[in-house]
Amino acid sequence: MHDLPTHQASPGSAVSPASSRTLLGIGLALVAYLAALAAGWPQHGRDLLVEAQAGHHSGADDAAHHEPGDHAAGEHHEAGPAPPVAMVIPFAVLLAVIAILPLVPSLAHWWEHNSSKLLVAAVLASVTLAYYLFLHRDAIELHFPAHNVVEAAAAGPSWSVAGAVLANALLAEYIPFIFLLFSLYTITGGVRIEGDLEATPAVNTAFIGIGALPPALSARPGPRCSSSDRFWKPTTSGGTLSTRWCSSSS
Repeated sequence: MHDLPTHQASPGSAVSPASSRTLLGIGLALVAYLAALAAGWPQHGRDLLVEAQAGHHSGADDAAHHEPGDHAAGEHHEAGPAPPVAMVIPFAVLLAVIAILPLVPSLAHWWEHNSSKLLVAAVLASVTLAYYLFLHRDAIELHFPAHNVVEAAAAGPSWSVAGAVLANALLAEYIPFIFLLFSLYTITGGVRIEGDLEATPAVNTAFIGIGALPPALSARPGPRCSSSDRFWKPTTSGGTLSTRWCSSSS
């Protein structure tokens, strides 16, 4: 007879697969951030923001010192008109699919898989990207890493416009939002409230109000800046570009 193994992992020391995946994801995110830091990407983004603020500030000064019809200071590029209203159809279809497919017996099981959701989202997103790539001929605004106006190609595919749309959607909106949700769930995951209070809407609203009261009382107005300052005012000293935070007297 073979002896059976007698050692067993205690329940307190075992790590669930879900926890292992979470820790692995956090570790990979830290490694990716350190790699980006070593490559200088955050620093490059900061420099782009400072340059954009400097350009905006100098443009405001030029506009104040020139007549309305004077274009000697350089052309001012602006984004073109918004896309047609019909381009909201892919988003409306996505909302309809999310609401209807779980109720269709023949498609409910297929819709349960995340790969199916990704497939539907990718197909509808490709329709929007195809419009910006082949049909949109107006300039659009780029919001990441700094504000800029991207011109569309005069003919053929507008790769710069499609790239700007992706950058706005992923880098400026989606990823920061996901990190915010991850931070909120991580912070509140260990909060546990015990008591004999019944979980009614009034009690839940009271908890939310009590939690919102301290930040509301501790908040203070921000610095007063003119519309051309945009949170910081670029200044030049010694041939190098530096930033100065606006004060209440500026």
